[in-house]
Amino acid sequence: MSLIEAGPSVIVCLSPDCRILEFNRAAVRLYGRQRASVLGQDYIQLFVPKAHQKLVVDNIKRILDGFPTRSFENPVRTPDGEQRVLLWSISRILDVAGVPTGVIAVGQDITERQQADEALIEQQRQLRTLASELALAGQRERRRVAIGLHDQVGQALAMAKLKLRAVLDSDLSANTRRSLMESQALLDQSIQATRSLTFQLSSAVLRELGLEAALQQLVEWFDAEHKDTRFVFETDNQAKPVSEEKDLMIYDIARELLFNATKYAQARTVSLTVECVNDHLHILIQDDGVGFDTTRLKDAPSAEGGVGYFSIRERLNYLGGELDVESSIGHGTRTTLIVPCDEP
Repeated sequence: MSLIEAGPSVIVCLSPDCRILEFNRAAVRLYGRQRASVLGQDYIQLFVPKAHQKLVVDNIKRILDGFPTRSFENPVRTPDGEQRVLLWSISRILDVAGVPTGVIAVGQDITERQQADEALIEQQRQLRTLASELALAGQRERRRVAIGLHDQVGQALAMAKLKLRAVLDSDLSANTRRSLMESQALLDQSIQATRSLTFQLSSAVLRELGLEAALQQLVEWFDAEHKDTRFVFETDNQAKPVSEEKDLMIYDIARELLFNATKYAQARTVSLTVECVNDHLHILIQDDGVGFDTTRLKDAPSAEGGVGYFSIRERLNYLGGELDVESSIGHGTRTTLIVPCDEP
C-alpha cells in the first residue's frame, strides 16, 4: 500500500461497481479531494464527465470480464471545473481464488502533452492552408501576367507585324527586302514564343469557357508538342460546377501531372478523363509508362518524386479533395484527383 501512496501517478482502486477502495496522494492532488472523503463513493459520478461515463464503465467491465488489459484516454473533472486528460492503465484485482474483486487504475496526466499535440496539428494545418493560399495567389499572378502578355506584348507584336508586312508590299531594294524578311521571321518567332508562354502561364480558355474546355485544350497542346507520345482527352459531358478557386488549382495540378508524365513516364499514351461521380469531380490521368514504386509516397516526401505528390495532396486537401495514385514498376501510373463539386 505504501507504493500506491508514494507513486507519482494517479492510482485509484475501484470495486466492481466503481466504488472507490483506494485513493493515493497523487489522486488527492489532482482531484482536490481528501482520501477519507471519497472512499466508498462512486468514482464515475464524482470525477468522470457525463459524456464519457458510459465508455469508462464499459472499459472497466471488459477488464473485469477478463479481456486483456489496455490503455485508454479519458477526461476527468476536478473540483474547480477544470477538465484534465489522463492516460489510464487498468488491471484486475483478484482474490486468492482468482475471483475479481475490483480494478486498479494507474493514470498519467497527459493534458499538457495533448494540448501541445493539438497545437502542433493546428500549426501544421495553418501552414498547409498558407501554402495552398500562396499557390493560389501564384496562379492568379500568373494569370495577371498572361493577360498582360496577351493584351500588351502580344498585340504590340501583332501590330508591328502588320506594319512590317505593309512595308514589304512597297517598292524595296533586294537587300532591304531580305533584311526586312529576316526581321519578319524573328517577329513571327517572338509572337509564337509569346503565345506559348502566355498559354503556359495561364489558360484563356479556362477564364472564358471553364475547366473542362481548358483541360481539353491542355491535352491537345501536349499532343501537338510531344510527337512521341499520344495524348487523349475524354469526358462524360456532365455538368461539373466548381468555383474559380478550384478551377485554377485543379488545372494547375493537371498540367503538373501531364508534364511529369512527359518527363518521367516514358509513355506511348497518356489520357486525361474528366467525369462527375456522386457530386465529386474526378480527374483521371493515366499512362502506359514505366511506373514506379508507390510505397515511397507513404513515407516523408523525397527528392525522387514524392515531393510533387505530397504538394499535390496538400493542395487537394485544402479544397476538401483527395489524391489517389496507383502504379507499379513496368505497369504505368493511374492518378485520380477527387474534388467535391459546388452547389450548381
